[in-house]
Amino acid sequence: MSQLTDITDEKIMEEKVNPQIWKRLIKYALNHKSVLFGGIAAMLVVALGDILYPLLHRYAIDIFIIKDDLSSLTAYILLYVVVIIVQGFCVKGFISRAGKLEMSMAYDIRKEAFKKLQQLSMSFFDKTAVGYLLARMVSDVARISDLVAWAMIDLIWSLSFVIGSAVMMFFLNPTLALLVLSVVPVLTVISIYFQRRILRWQRKIRNTNSKITGAYNESILGAVTTKTLVREEKNFEEFRELTKKMSDYSKKSAILSGIFFPLVILLGNIGTALALYKGVKISQIGGITLGTLAAFIHLSRQMFEPVQQIARILA
Repeated sequence: MSQLTDITDEKIMEEKVNPQIWKRLIKYALNHKSVLFGGIAAMLVVALGDILYPLLHRYAIDIFIIKDDLSSLTAYILLYVVVIIVQGFCVKGFISRAGKLEMSMAYDIRKEAFKKLQQLSMSFFDKTAVGYLLARMVSDVARISDLVAWAMIDLIWSLSFVIGSAVMMFFLNPTLALLVLSVVPVLTVISIYFQRRILRWQRKIRNTNSKITGAYNESILGAVTTKTLVREEKNFEEFRELTKKMSDYSKKSAILSGIFFPLVILLGNIGTALALYKGVKISQIGGITLGTLAAFIHLSRQMFEPVQQIARILA
């Protein structure tokens, strides 16, 4: 790998998330507006359905169990079935549109990248390994299109679900809502801390993977030269050093992720436990019904699952 490529990669890995790059990526997605906005609309409906389930459970507990009133049971069952069917169709629509958007974006990016390669000078190809370019053109483009197509739409669902759940919790009981959200400042600090470090190691992983692909290509193309100069052992040592770096970077990233995501779950459970403790006391004096408390706990537990997904996407 050339010195020029190494220096460029080090510069890229030290940079923070660049909004300009995201703007350029979103432009590729906007080239397929009908697919993009169709997927977003489907996920918004799915998020609405996820918020409705705790309210339906609240109604069932308060009316069917506490009051022992089954007069509206048929209508309740029909409504529940309708929500499930609508959600199912929306999930199907999201999956098909996200997949189509991913493939379309990958095609557009590779086409533009190929045109750019034809315009570059010979000196660029002298300083850059072919395998490195192949890794960027194949695996990295696939990773980018997957990130924008799936993660961006999933991010919209997560944000809409978190915001909707928070609004609904305040509607049910502002005091309990504040208890659940009291862990958010701590969660924000932890997320920023881990996001920066996970991002750094993930960039190193992608960079090293490109170098490994480049080493494969150079070894195949230069097999005759390698055997002529008896460089088999030397090439093997260089390749083993690259793969060891890849392994080390992957382990460090996995360790950070293994610490971070359980922390998100722990903080979410702490917020839910605080709300449950306070909610039981309020329900004992008739401040809220058992159905409302059950719906509230359901919402609070669900809310931190999208938070974890958001953290994973941003990392």
